[in-house]
Amino acid sequence: MKYVKSFLFTFLLLSIITSAYLFTIKGSWGNPTGGQFKNNLDQATRAFELSPERDRYVLIMSLINDHRFNLSKVLADAAYPDTGYYQGRYYIYFTPGISLLAIPLYLIGQHYHLAQVASFSLNILFSLGVAFFIYKIATKILSLPPFAGVLAALIYMFASDSWSYAVTLYQHQATTFLLMSAFFAAWWFNQSKRFSWLAAIYVWLSFAISLLIDYPNGFFFLPIMMYFCLSNLRLSYIDSKLQITIRWSIFLTSIIFIIISIGHGYYNQVNFGSWHSLSSTLVGVKTIEQRNLLNSSDVQQTLQSLADKKTVTSFFSENKFPFGFYTLFFSLDRGLFLYFPIFILAVFGLSSFIKYRNAGVATLLAISLCVVFLYSSWGDPWGGWAFGPRYLIPALPIFSLLVVTWLSQKKWQLGRKLLATPLLMYSVAVALIGVLTTNAVPPKVEADYLHTGYNFLLNWQYLKNNYSSSFVFNTFINHKLPLWEYALAIYLFIIVTALLVLFVMPHFSKHDN
Repeated sequence: MKYVKSFLFTFLLLSIITSAYLFTIKGSWGNPTGGQFKNNLDQATRAFELSPERDRYVLIMSLINDHRFNLSKVLADAAYPDTGYYQGRYYIYFTPGISLLAIPLYLIGQHYHLAQVASFSLNILFSLGVAFFIYKIATKILSLPPFAGVLAALIYMFASDSWSYAVTLYQHQATTFLLMSAFFAAWWFNQSKRFSWLAAIYVWLSFAISLLIDYPNGFFFLPIMMYFCLSNLRLSYIDSKLQITIRWSIFLTSIIFIIISIGHGYYNQVNFGSWHSLSSTLVGVKTIEQRNLLNSSDVQQTLQSLADKKTVTSFFSENKFPFGFYTLFFSLDRGLFLYFPIFILAVFGLSSFIKYRNAGVATLLAISLCVVFLYSSWGDPWGGWAFGPRYLIPALPIFSLLVVTWLSQKKWQLGRKLLATPLLMYSVAVALIGVLTTNAVPPKVEADYLHTGYNFLLNWQYLKNNYSSSFVFNTFINHKLPLWEYALAIYLFIIVTALLVLFVMPHFSKHDN
């Protein structure tokens, strides 16, 4: 009976989460071609409003139709401006991982005239996976009560900007899924349970795939790989001699990482001239057009000179950290605490988190610190035109766990929950306004120049004027209900679920904090 109740609850919760995501997935009916992108599809509240989703989608089209990674001139124009140029060929700036993973969904959707919507659903699957591992980490590793694990998953999925990037074709959900699942697999491997070698294979596999998703992921994976290897290192003294032992399965299973990395290097060699050349360091088409470089007499020498100056490390500087940190957490245009104040409680949860004093918890904190440090040092902490601090999304599961760790403490628990309730309701409202309208929100410095709105107040204007990016709303609901009523129905659906988890669920599950 216990397992039946658990299954029914899990099924019900998954149904609620999936329904809310499907009701907000971005897009419109059809299988758009490259020539149609500039026909109003690249405007705010449309499926291809920004270049990241355009680039990844046109790469899918190029792989399916032309069987190549470089783009035709038509597709390059559709992907502009985040396109690079190398020896007469056009490439997207982004790594090909998301596009490769979305191909099966694209092919399925193509048969039903839903290629774009089906492709965008890839990140819904990743987001559900993140929610699963948040719950597992909370209950298995942190020993938190079940309600805390469920609430942490709900906070990540519905009270943050991860929602806006779970219904389009960005890299953030895949990155977050690989980080959380690889960490859990590393912990499982350390338990030395039966078939734990499969967990070791998965750690190496996710590490390799993460580099195909986004290059900064290599930095985010460092704490996981250190935890994975060092936790299985044993030092002992036998006959006054120091002996070091380590589980050989760690090295044997690394073959999967080596194979994928060789393939990745070959991809770079064939397309960009060297195994260590990255697409993001190519000379931009926008730069070439602005300087009219293709018509110059020494075009190759000029392009090579520009490419040599554009390195991966040039994008980062520790001198930018103070401003970047302020932008990501406190600014009016991107600040996490302004958009989603539920995460203010993560600061209070930090002291409770540290009390665990084990390598697993230290690894989680290290992952979040890596994310914060890297993107605070990034030259563009705003993430271009974006909704909320999208660069923090890989750290948000850990921030969510910090929040529920504080909420789970027995002392003054009711008071803690009452304090969290309005913060949660506000955060969900902002997240919903964003996901139903647009991610094309300029940073304040550009908004002032363009004389337009910024932060979620711009999204609120779209909502009031009935402009939505939701496929379901635009296709089936638009002529029956105003957007604000549609938003209110979804909002009440989520808030009631969250409050039931926060206040009612603890009474139906026995757990000793």
